[in-house]
Amino acid sequence: MSDLPETLPPDTRVAYMRLLMESRPTRRDQLTARVAAYLSHIERAAAESESLDLTAARGLGNAILELIKLCPEEHSSHLQAVVAYFLHSDDAEPDFDSPDGFDDDIGVYNAVCEHVGLPELRLTV
Repeated sequence: MSDLPETLPPDTRVAYMRLLMESRPTRRDQLTARVAAYLSHIERAAAESESLDLTAARGLGNAILELIKLCPEEHSSHLQAVVAYFLHSDDAEPDFDSPDGFDDDIGVYNAVCEHVGLPELRLTV
């Protein structure tokens, strides 16, 4: 698929491609609500997990909320795919099982930011 973000981390490509192909039109307010709900879930989970990187999760969640506002409409399938990737806790690096659990999500987010023309929204790991 030539429309994959060029800088997508190799270990995330299969999952991202599946999410991209499965994406269905979703309103931005619905995406925002899903991300906000997942951030609340992460907050609760952090109270029970010493390995969960709450700072990274919050930073990524807030960055995705900004991307939802600014992403050009022609890239809505990528916006939906990056949100779906964030919402799946058991991806290339399970989010709740390691201090690095959100690094793959950040890699996907950064690749999508570049791909949709918003490199200024990239996060540092």
